[in-house]
Amino acid sequence: MIEADLSRIESHRKIVEIEHSRTRRYHEVERLYRELDHTKFNCFPSLPQFRKLPTLRAFQESTLDVKSTEWRNEFVETLIKNDVREWATKTVQAFSELLGHLEWPSTKDLVHPVHRFSSLFICTRCSKSGPKVARNKSLSFRDAAHHICLIPEEGNKDRWSPKNFIVDTKVCLLVHVLT
Repeated sequence: MIEADLSRIESHRKIVEIEHSRTRRYHEVERLYRELDHTKFNCFPSLPQFRKLPTLRAFQESTLDVKSTEWRNEFVETLIKNDVREWATKTVQAFSELLGHLEWPSTKDLVHPVHRFSSLFICTRCSKSGPKVARNKSLSFRDAAHHICLIPEEGNKDRWSPKNFIVDTKVCLLVHVLT
């Protein structure tokens, strides 16, 4: 009987340690997110999207017992920055296709269509909820890339995708008519 109690206590202690380690990894990712310089990237994902990047997903799902900075080194930070750049490239491409620009030359002289002040987007998920929602407004590209829907849908709370956005034709058409 005592051995059974000790075994139960030991297994409970292991479960608590695993959960505590998982919580520390979760908070480490959030701390890294806040420390990264967001201005060095074309666009930067929201925290829920940042957690889904391949390197960070592998880290969060691992069983590492993380001390404060043990897991962070140059190699890991380079992998994370590459993941963010890849995410940003795919996001720029997807929003560019929404605007009708399938291919855009990568030169420093031309402003990419998604970065123009007239390129505004509307979140279709937020707009479904009606005009009373404060988030039902036009978003710039950076805001759209960083957007988090406040509309709870069953199982879709953090499902950000460029497919959730449409071009705000009222603004885009008005700018094209005036120019």
